[in-house]
Amino acid sequence: MTSEPSNPPGGPAVWPVVFGALAIGIAALGFLFVRTSRRKPREKEPQMHQLDIVTPRDASIAVAGRPVTFTAQTQPPSSAANVRWSVATQPGEPGAHGIGATFTYTFGATGVEQVVAHLDDDGLTCDVVLYVFKTPTGGSTLADLLLSEPPPVARTAESLRRWGASASAPRRAS
Repeated sequence: MTSEPSNPPGGPAVWPVVFGALAIGIAALGFLFVRTSRRKPREKEPQMHQLDIVTPRDASIAVAGRPVTFTAQTQPPSSAANVRWSVATQPGEPGAHGIGATFTYTFGATGVEQVVAHLDDDGLTCDVVLYVFKTPTGGSTLADLLLSEPPPVARTAESLRRWGASASAPRRAS
């Protein structure tokens, strides 16, 4: 009687499967290593820079002698500290300038007034026009507005160079 040699458990029939699985695993790791090491760094997307005057709204009414606070909103928000403000007032009234996200100004006379915000590094400019009334009581009711002083110089919003309510420009982020 001849006896055939027996395969021990996990013997020669299992080894091709183990080696095959091991080879596939090594190949997969090699592919991942090569794939990740050849990946190009992502380029930063161009970022839209924006400047808006959010308060007060264009064509708002203000009362002379009362402070008006102007607020700018920028994209990216960190640019707000660089907003430069200017006021194009009636002739004879002192103009004003300011820097930052907010700016407060008190108009002295009745008239059409323009406030301009600039973001120089981005070349952005926007504006709002206000209708200012100097009333006898300093009030803002319709009766007060009807009794307001006339403007020292008549001008209309159409006579002003308008920049618009918003501006944006693409720029590469650094």
